[in-house]
Amino acid sequence: MKKKILIINSDPFHNGPRMIKEIEALKSDYEIVALGRTKPHDPNIKYINIDRIYGFSRLIAKLYYIFFKKYYTGKLLFFELGLHQIINKLKPDLIINHNPIFFPAIFSFKKFAIKVVYNAHEYHPLQFEDEIWLKTAGKHYEELYRKFLPKVDLLINVCDSIAKKCEVEFGISSLVIPNAAPYHSTIAPNLVNSGQVIKIIHHGAAFSSRKIEKMIEAVGGMTNYELDLMLIPNDLNYYLMLKKLIRKYSNIRMIPTVPYNQIISFISSYDIGLFILSPSSFNSKFALPNKLFEFIQARLAIIVSPNDEMADLVRKFQIGEVTSGYEMKDLTIAFNQLTIEKINIYKKNSNLVACQLSAEVYYDKMKQAITNL
Repeated sequence: MKKKILIINSDPFHNGPRMIKEIEALKSDYEIVALGRTKPHDPNIKYINIDRIYGFSRLIAKLYYIFFKKYYTGKLLFFELGLHQIINKLKPDLIINHNPIFFPAIFSFKKFAIKVVYNAHEYHPLQFEDEIWLKTAGKHYEELYRKFLPKVDLLINVCDSIAKKCEVEFGISSLVIPNAAPYHSTIAPNLVNSGQVIKIIHHGAAFSSRKIEKMIEAVGGMTNYELDLMLIPNDLNYYLMLKKLIRKYSNIRMIPTVPYNQIISFISSYDIGLFILSPSSFNSKFALPNKLFEFIQARLAIIVSPNDEMADLVRKFQIGEVTSGYEMKDLTIAFNQLTIEKINIYKKNSNLVACQLSAEVYYDKMKQAITNL
């Protein structure tokens, strides 16, 4: 009989890259039950809607933690009671948690000898670094980390920098599993010819903190480049502002999004993957996002800002350019330094490392670590 794993997350499963790849890595060897906000991408995975037990919306829960933490014991009582029922019924051998706010509830069942894995998407205590966050939610997350990280049986982090931070702050070592994309063996580099207009893609969430307007303004002033933006309107006002801004430029478009499993094949027709991210927080400074690995699988040349983890990867494998800073002028300089020859070399290098940096390589590492528990 297969061992049973309960995966818990307050976010959707169907389009969450980290959960999708985690399930893909483990489903052949373990029975998996997903407790979350939407059904997993694989219809064969058992699913429980977290709203059945997570009795109030995520927004209300977040506000509750931010504003009432100092009057609160640190446990979501109703969630604990509901989770207790689910655990008693499922009797999982292992729980993989994706959100630290569930630690108090999960560890109230540690006495049942259930193994616990924390698969962190970022470093929660420093998700934002404004004064209000640091004194409220950030402080609460740090307390959760300090109390519960020493109790987890396995900590998984997305990059080396966050792993080192957890080790320094809490004395806990991590298994590093980056947000690598599945290997696409049939995609080959689409090389650029002399005189051809260079096609650039940027895709992802439209958050104002990402300063997408800088990318628009930099590319908009160039005649030999075209930029397509495939954005999810997380911040609707910001998204609408960007739509208005691009009307000034004939070489920039806003295009419809495609399903997660079609992103790589869709963007493979482009030449350059672009991501400039202002280091406004610890997590953005050390970001190593899904899109970077999707650029690689699409065999694109890459331009990124000098955020530590992204810059290190791009330089190590010689797959693109790293700007000298985060402003429009820095991006303009990087574009001016590009040549057709460089773009084609970067594309070929992305092809060379696509297998090495694929999700499948990390599937085995995760599966082995879970098996060892």
